[in-house]
Amino acid sequence: MEHYNRIEEFKRPDVPLVMTIGNFDGIHPGHQRVIHQTVSQARSIHGRSVVLTFSNHPSEILPGKSPVLPICTPLHKIALLEQLEVDYLIQIPFTLEFSQQTAEEFILSLRKSVPFKHLILGYDARFGKNRSGDRETIKQLSSSEGFSTEYLEKVEIHGRTVSSSNIRLAIIDGNFNEVENLLGRPYSILSTVIKGKQIGRKLGYPTANIDVANLCLPPLGVYAVYLKFDQKMFPGVANLGIAPTLKNSQSPTFEVFLFDHVSDLHGKSVELFPLKFLRNEVHFPSVNALQEQIRSDINQANLYFKSR
Repeated sequence: MEHYNRIEEFKRPDVPLVMTIGNFDGIHPGHQRVIHQTVSQARSIHGRSVVLTFSNHPSEILPGKSPVLPICTPLHKIALLEQLEVDYLIQIPFTLEFSQQTAEEFILSLRKSVPFKHLILGYDARFGKNRSGDRETIKQLSSSEGFSTEYLEKVEIHGRTVSSSNIRLAIIDGNFNEVENLLGRPYSILSTVIKGKQIGRKLGYPTANIDVANLCLPPLGVYAVYLKFDQKMFPGVANLGIAPTLKNSQSPTFEVFLFDHVSDLHGKSVELFPLKFLRNEVHFPSVNALQEQIRSDINQANLYFKSR
């Protein structure tokens, strides 16, 4: 998959292009249906598939909107799209300037760099300033500009619409079964291991600190987890929180203690699977009390893994 960070940098191939556009946060089954259709349609005409998406959520930019925390890191979104065998990914920042384009301005500007022949969209896709680019507008544009457009129907699971909004609610509630049902895969976070303060190492429990800044997160607390690295799964226990006893950080971090020795992960990309909530994060009166609780957490997590 070729990856571009600017539309203008796209190197058009000498074959027909089939395109889809969307935020695609989480790459849930509804998104997958759109992307599968885009890839399939491109192959059927001996062309190439193109996905245009954003590296941030539009709500961060649009005035009057409460910022929506994403389900996936940009890194995770790229990995999931690669698995869907997309040919070209254009992942751009959503800016205020970008949001001021009309649907017509956006499509005409886009086609100068990416002259797609066919556009495939989700049932609720809208473009342009104030989301004015509805189905009728896009159909008129496709007729005048010489491309075809196809809208796909929504996906429902057990009578519930699959949407990024519903998935976020399930994550916030810590309902991992519901998240998995709606995502079509186990809930996970693909991110980078960042440098910590080495406090866990001093306590005898070295941790890998996973960057989860500005993500939609489950409740703060301690979890039994798997950490995937180098195609291997490592069991462990993790604290999601601000470490009130020792650090009292301003933003939450996932600090993961693995039961098996793993080489230094600093700077590496890893995938974290929170599996079971063990307890809330609390402030302890002393370091000794914290160490005793960590031992208890490890025992609890081990019992969980033995029962799986």
